[in-house]
Amino acid sequence: QKNTSISVIPTGVMKIDLDPKLLEKNYDKYKNGRKMWAKKRGQKILDFEKFKSFKNKSNNKVIFAGYRYETKTKIKNLEHSYYILCPKETFQVKLLTLLDSQGEKWGQLLDKNIKASFCL
Repeated sequence: QKNTSISVIPTGVMKIDLDPKLLEKNYDKYKNGRKMWAKKRGQKILDFEKFKSFKNKSNNKVIFAGYRYETKTKIKNLEHSYYILCPKETFQVKLLTLLDSQGEKWGQLLDKNIKASFCL
């Protein structure tokens, strides 16, 4: 609960073309899913990050979603998820960390590095 975790997960999904405008339009479905997840675990959603999409250095789409929540034991966390749509495979990069100044710095650093990433 107090460690920072950054995961890079190959999805096994080859060449996918997601429409960022459609995903943004359906962001409320993501929010509702996270709310149900939290409720089942006795956790409280504090707020959601603004949906965004951008391109990395190799001109591939990146989709971002995130939220902040509080556990039953009153520990506040943030979770950021990125989907990097590379030509050969889609990757999910996930950050889970404490919601504090260091956690915010981790979030900013990861965002910066994903924007600077390349797909081969």
